[in-house]
Amino acid sequence: MRGEKAELIRRHMKESRVDPPPAPCMTDPEWRKVRSLPGNAPDVEAGVVAYRCAIVHSKTITELEYLPDGLLVVDHSREGLILDLLDVEHKSLEEVDEIALHAHAHEVVQFEGRIILPGLIDTHAHAPQYAFTGTGMHLPLLEWLESYTFPCEARFADLDFARDVYSKSIRRHLMNGTTTCSYFATLHLEASKLLVDIVREQGQRAYVGKVSMDRNSPEFYVESTEQGIKDAAEFVRYTKRTSIGPPINTGASSVPPRLKRVMSETRIVRDRRESLGSFTDLESPETSDPENEDAAMAAALAAAGESGTNGKAGGARDSGVMGKGRRSMSLCHSSYSSSSAASVSPSTGEGTPQVVAGRGAGNGNKSSCSATSVPSPRVQDRFDAFGDAPSPKGTLPPPPLVTPVITPRFVPSCTPEMLQALGDLSRAQNLPVQSHLSESQGEVAWVQDLHPECENYTDVYRTYGLLHERAYFAHCCHCSNGEQDVLKDHKAGVSHCPSSNFMLGSGVLNVRKLLQRGMKVGLGTDVAGGYSASILDAARQAIIASRCISFTEKDEQDQPYEALTIDEVFFLATQGGADVLGLGGAVGNFSPGKYMDAVIVDPKTEDGPLDMFDGEHLHAAFEKFLFLGDDRNIEQVYVGGKRVL
Repeated sequence: MRGEKAELIRRHMKESRVDPPPAPCMTDPEWRKVRSLPGNAPDVEAGVVAYRCAIVHSKTITELEYLPDGLLVVDHSREGLILDLLDVEHKSLEEVDEIALHAHAHEVVQFEGRIILPGLIDTHAHAPQYAFTGTGMHLPLLEWLESYTFPCEARFADLDFARDVYSKSIRRHLMNGTTTCSYFATLHLEASKLLVDIVREQGQRAYVGKVSMDRNSPEFYVESTEQGIKDAAEFVRYTKRTSIGPPINTGASSVPPRLKRVMSETRIVRDRRESLGSFTDLESPETSDPENEDAAMAAALAAAGESGTNGKAGGARDSGVMGKGRRSMSLCHSSYSSSSAASVSPSTGEGTPQVVAGRGAGNGNKSSCSATSVPSPRVQDRFDAFGDAPSPKGTLPPPPLVTPVITPRFVPSCTPEMLQALGDLSRAQNLPVQSHLSESQGEVAWVQDLHPECENYTDVYRTYGLLHERAYFAHCCHCSNGEQDVLKDHKAGVSHCPSSNFMLGSGVLNVRKLLQRGMKVGLGTDVAGGYSASILDAARQAIIASRCISFTEKDEQDQPYEALTIDEVFFLATQGGADVLGLGGAVGNFSPGKYMDAVIVDPKTEDGPLDMFDGEHLHAAFEKFLFLGDDRNIEQVYVGGKRVL
């Protein structure tokens, strides 16, 4: 009898809800109150839910928005699309229900005593190094790599070991509220594919890169140039083909007025490339079809045979020329970022409207892409599907759950042939690039010895086509002013990893200087150079690093250095990280038109790391969580509107 009743309940839930019922390990707690709204109300949509809770998110880099009683309206039939964000403080229950109905919600979910925050974004972590996190902190970078990193990563040829470590690594990041993470894997192709599979299984949003390294590495952990290039291309192909998500539900009806207004202001309906942007631009006809991916791999392999004689001529790639004897490809990129109409200037926190005239506009390169060029009519998948006619509601589709990222470990571990091939692959398929840059002074000197033909460390990446608006680099502690200018001109991002910088004795990055230059900056844990998988820890270390700089330095106007504020650091942990990854138009805060990546925080969790007292309200709870909180305070995690923890 009990089994029949359970089956009836499951059948009822399946018929009445858009999302599947939660897994047994994720049953709804008592503090999650669900109140259904009248189903016969006009324009009510089955997938739309209004979440009522205290809400905090970054409006700009200098302004946090605190809503002690907010209503976050989310369409779960379209992967967590945020329809509205409303202040309902001092509203009666009836008024809140009326507001929710007006927003087309079919139910109100109230998180009593909790805070909803945007999901935290980790722009730099080494998934395999989680195995030895918290050890080896007594060594400088290069010795640490030889003693700990390379021996551990070599073990990932064993897929059983890889699965064990990767499963725990991803889980730990999710437990710490990281909804999006950019991971380095290892040089092993199959283990890197496994990491992609595990990320998808656990529901995290991620950039994943198979590490490339064909020189200056131990014999037991190195790849040949030719095999490494083949494996990099195969990894990209595998990740793209396995990361295609379900189609967006286009059957929903009208849009709440505020979202209509947002769409009108950003001109999404008229031209999506003028608004929130797209995750990547449409690829050229030669590379947009999966059947032609072999051609892209062949081109990358061919590059290995030619690049050895190119030298500085490789810099021509900054103007869209693939080198002598190669075809020139018009492969401009329009990122799914907030660097366009709805963007925020990192230096001022003010909106910076920007109209993109054509596929090449504003991409940091000099390639001549015609404003009237017609993209290929065939849509491959979400990696190259953002650009034609808008959906019926005029919104951008969500980015893929997992994105492949070109990952040269760092310049010393990659031959010029490898760097050239990876740069060509990145540009041929509009792929992001992640690597390390100027982490330690010893590393910088080593790169100068290896590449005397280049002006500096940054110039090596530029020379081989790896520096563009989809590129982001960890550390950058010792970049000169000139290098910072080059990074800014190419619209590359910086992943600030203060914990690792401190623990490996690498240096202290002046983040304020980067922000004043208008550069994209996010935070990274850099596990296992950093001892914690928590972006909260990275945020705290970022403030400490900034304080340290303020003791001895002045700004460029010879004025006292201003340490980073709480508002700024939380922006770096959320929206700033999204901007670095090119996802600023999709996630990072709760602006309508983005997708619900969120964490539910309980500042009063029993036996937790912080205490609240009478008279303390939302501001105090948020600040205490930022400085004292940990995974014990994080009760639920959502990615794309789906609960994953």
